Amino acid sequence: MPSKRELVSVSAKEFFARSPKSSKRPNHATETSENTYRITFGKHKGKPLNQIPASYIEWLVHNRIYESRRDLKEALDAAGVLNNQDDSGAGDKPTPRAAASTVSEDQGGWSVNITAKQLRDALPPDWNEALGEEVMAKGAWKDLAQFLAEESFRGMRIYPNFSQVFRALELCPFNKTKVVILGQDPYHGPRQAEGMSFSVPRGTPIPSSLKNIYKELKADIPDVSIPTHGHLAHWAEQGVLLLNAALTVRAGDANGHQQRGWEVLTSAMVSALSESRKDIVFLLWGRNAQKRGGGISEQKHAIMMAAHPSGLSANRGFFGCRHFSKANEYLVSKGKQPIDWSLP
Repeated sequence: MPSKRELVSVSAKEFFARSPKSSKRPNHATETSENTYRITFGKHKGKPLNQIPASYIEWLVHNRIYESRRDLKEALDAAGVLNNQDDSGAGDKPTPRAAASTVSEDQGGWSVNITAKQLRDALPPDWNEALGEEVMAKGAWKDLAQFLAEESFRGMRIYPNFSQVFRALELCPFNKTKVVILGQDPYHGPRQAEGMSFSVPRGTPIPSSLKNIYKELKADIPDVSIPTHGHLAHWAEQGVLLLNAALTVRAGDANGHQQRGWEVLTSAMVSALSESRKDIVFLLWGRNAQKRGGGISEQKHAIMMAAHPSGLSANRGFFGCRHFSKANEYLVSKGKQPIDWSLP
């Protein structure tokens, strides 16, 4: 009977030969002409069983992922991995690393047991309602929760802390959003990400992109005093939604959490604003933001585009865009209070 670590070297033919139900094709698996079992969900989607890391198998067992996937349960049970999982034996003995970090402050409050429901419940109620049941029911929540749980299980540091992941939405309610600034993903360095695009906590050195934003702001509105910090909560509290495409990132790995499900949800947020609201200013800086804003209604909203404020592109169209004063001019023309771009 193979152990969990021996499992990764077992061929599909041998793997299923132990199962009395092996003649029945699993719902979530396929077999190639080489009789190779391939998982069709999650992080290792498409990989043959014998190429899946043992740590991932351990994670599947520890978190009982198999309970909602009959094919996986049958396969793992056939290999002897699930012996006593439903009794008082192995099921009460999670792997040491997982047991030590179910919810760890060192991990920013992220849990190896994070679920789609926990993520959804953390979303502010007004945004939850705005997205609607169709979006909320999509598999993106489940895929995203599974990915984040895997990251935590592997000991990866996730930014920002769990308590801050929806900070931009908490500070800027759906019905009070007046300006949207789209970012890409959170800063990936220590003590940088705080749940709002381009923003960093007080006391953290100001990143180069934000320095360029301040430079353009000062040139556009000379009366504005530029702060010595990069904390943008004052903008958010006035109705400026500072929304990244991906709301988490792996420490030290820019773009590490892109295409894991966040984009489905944040794009739905932008679509909800475009469809349900009117007279919002969308500031789209850089190609990624402009691509994401492709479906915004030009008849109902103001769309302003420029280069990204990073040091690599700020001189190619961001400087001189005057988006801050133009945004206020538009808001005033629609009878709305302009944004106070100064930061106390």
